[in-house]
Amino acid sequence: MTKQEFKVHFDFDKKLNVSESESFDKNQYKEKILGKLNFIFNTTNEDYAMSEDNRKCKDRNGNRIYKVSYHFIMISKKTTYEYLIKYIKDINKLFKADGIPFDTSIYRNGITRFRMPMCKKDKENNSLMKPMNYKDDIKKHIV
Repeated sequence: MTKQEFKVHFDFDKKLNVSESESFDKNQYKEKILGKLNFIFNTTNEDYAMSEDNRKCKDRNGNRIYKVSYHFIMISKKTTYEYLIKYIKDINKLFKADGIPFDTSIYRNGITRFRMPMCKKDKENNSLMKPMNYKDDIKKHIV
């Protein structure tokens, strides 16, 4: 049986107090993530289809928070679930060392809730994952 290949993809979620959200520099945060991705994978910013979703929501304890979420999809590199899962913990450690929260839950059990651009997180929320680049070639955003 052939193993299914898919594009390498990452989900970064930063949770802030609502009061912190006004002073948080989302662009600087995005550039920090891209810098790390480019360093690890020897890529450039153009190698990634990027989407964002920034919204007020509630955390698991019911507290109001502001969540900054970025999705990065490597356009030209594919992998298998088995191969990716071998390295995801090491990759996560590299991001944690720089204080960048990396969401590994999207790789759990081979099933992912990795949203495509212009999709809502859930039916109660009007927040959309919006493409930041390659808006005219949405196929680049498909894993």
